[in-house]
Amino acid sequence: MCDTCQDCGCDNITLPVAIGPTGATGAAGSTGAAGSAGTTVLHNDVVQSTTTSATKAVFSADKTYTLPIDKLSTNGSKLRIIAIFSTTGATTHTISIAYIELGGTVVQHSSGSDEPYTLAKFDRDSVLRVEIYISRISTTSLFVESQSILFDKNGAGKVLAANGFNIPALAVSDISANTLLIQAKGQTTGTTTFNCDQLTVDHLIK
Repeated sequence: MCDTCQDCGCDNITLPVAIGPTGATGAAGSTGAAGSAGTTVLHNDVVQSTTTSATKAVFSADKTYTLPIDKLSTNGSKLRIIAIFSTTGATTHTISIAYIELGGTVVQHSSGSDEPYTLAKFDRDSVLRVEIYISRISTTSLFVESQSILFDKNGAGKVLAANGFNIPALAVSDISANTLLIQAKGQTTGTTTFNCDQLTVDHLIK
């Protein structure tokens, strides 16, 4: 208030504000574009399945997934396979072998050696985690990378062994015209039960 004005108390007057009704909700925005990268779980079987066969055999509940035609649609398209195996009742004389087959072909080292591609040898109850990456080179050829870790089942997860290898070019039937069967198999000796605890197939989207 200036010196020449009278004090009318106007400084404390609150002017009323009119509030109208809430406006209508606006229309929903358009759907966002699909992401360009990520992972799609194609298959995840976590039902434990067993075998006591002394030769390579399917598990009691077949651990298998059939990849649809042309799922790996372009060169560089990629899958990840995770398989978990374990033993029950293993002894020092037990040999249990795990296999992963792609289109009926065993994933194994180019030297023909059993280890580490096709098997884990257990002398105690253990858990084997196999992780395989498959990349399309062409419609009839796949690049395969395999990693495996063997854990002591009853020893607080102690790592017993770790292995890895690559297959530069695995020949397969034309995947643009044929499905690709992914299958886990196993065999064991003595009275040991060999288990496949999980088979997962993921599509890695680039």
